[in-house]
Amino acid sequence: TPYGNDAQFNQYLVNPEVALYMDDSPSGFGSAVPGLAPLRIQTKSLGAYDFRNGKPGLFPLKNNPALDGTALAEAAFGKLLLPDDKSPRAVDLLPIFHTGVPNMRPYQLATGKGGNPLAAGKPFIHNFLPTLTDALRLNMAVPATPRNHPKFSSLGLVQAAVLGLTDPLYNTTKDLQFIPNMDGFPNGRRLEDDITTIELQAVSGVVLAAIGLPYDDYVSGPSPATPTLLRVLGFNAGVTKNDTTLKAAFPFEQNPWRGFTGQEYMGPTAPGSTQPLSATVLSYNCTTGDITFGRTGGDPNRTVEYRAAGVVNGVYGTSTNRQIEFGVRNDPNTPSITVMVRYVGDAASEVSYPFNFRTYCASARISAESEHLSVRVLGNPSSKTEVTVEVTGAAGQPLRLSVINSQGQQFGEQSVPVADAIERRTLRLGQQTGVYFLEVKTPTDRQIIKVLRQ
Repeated sequence: TPYGNDAQFNQYLVNPEVALYMDDSPSGFGSAVPGLAPLRIQTKSLGAYDFRNGKPGLFPLKNNPALDGTALAEAAFGKLLLPDDKSPRAVDLLPIFHTGVPNMRPYQLATGKGGNPLAAGKPFIHNFLPTLTDALRLNMAVPATPRNHPKFSSLGLVQAAVLGLTDPLYNTTKDLQFIPNMDGFPNGRRLEDDITTIELQAVSGVVLAAIGLPYDDYVSGPSPATPTLLRVLGFNAGVTKNDTTLKAAFPFEQNPWRGFTGQEYMGPTAPGSTQPLSATVLSYNCTTGDITFGRTGGDPNRTVEYRAAGVVNGVYGTSTNRQIEFGVRNDPNTPSITVMVRYVGDAASEVSYPFNFRTYCASARISAESEHLSVRVLGNPSSKTEVTVEVTGAAGQPLRLSVINSQGQQFGEQSVPVADAIERRTLRLGQQTGVYFLEVKTPTDRQIIKVLRQ
């Protein structure tokens, strides 16, 4: 169970290591990472409260009657949220990531607080579970923000807080409202959310500012929107959106990119292409030797040409339909041919694919006789972090492939709505060496093959 066993990790939340790189004092390393320069933590919020690592934060208010009726009161959650005078982020990062945030003072937006962070403010998200748990929480009462909403933002709950502080539609009332992006991270996890940016902004104190503990350059007034806060809100971690689309159906995430560019089956990626150019075999007739070449990935606007030694008319040409020579098919010492593909006239773009027609025909025969899947792993054992698999016997059926390690962790799952006669897929393995299990399933059949990662 993940519940109640995470107190050992509190130290990394109440004094997060990355916060040291947002601290310009002698005890910090603010100059070591120039990219984090816009992110600086409150050292004297409201002239008194220091939230840098090892500092007291709000602990000087411990047992103060002003905390009565708030989540920080000792009768509420003060023991957890104000544990000592050296755990400043127990008041914000700990509830954000370990318990969820209660809809209690001071965890309400600064709107309407009149400069007093402990006063009642704008009610906001409530996804509180008073148990230390490293779990993703989602308030199911919050509706999803439509993706075409004009205020939809990848900054998730941070942007919802900004709207609640600044947008006249949401900052003029103390009533609970459904503000756009209240369904965003860390309240749940939308695929578009820029989690790295959100978490870095949170470490830099943006949540503290939102609930009325502004940055050091705050002077007076109802709004915490100081130049420092605006710099924090303007910060991004560099990657602000996906470099490809999301799928229209479950599981919605696209297949992960390959982690390397091995030239044995991959070619150079063309501008605008989603995958490198690669050769494949679409079909093969074991009786006649007729073979159909194909391509995947590459620049869809460029024409490709094929060749292979051992086929009739084995020179480069755009024709995909060839035939393996009779003598080659019947030579027991020749089990395979190598299919080459390149952009027309572009020798540098050439990539290859070894097609073992003898193994393929043996697998196809066994599959036809048994009416079962035939699964072939290309390169087993493997020294790489991925493995290429060929599946036959699943034509016309939905197909699912996945890799599981010996601890039950799953890697590189892929779903094929309608399988071709030959399905060739590359699946990700883990970084660790050892035994993995490749599972291939159709609605009527299932195979598990052991894969050794060297």
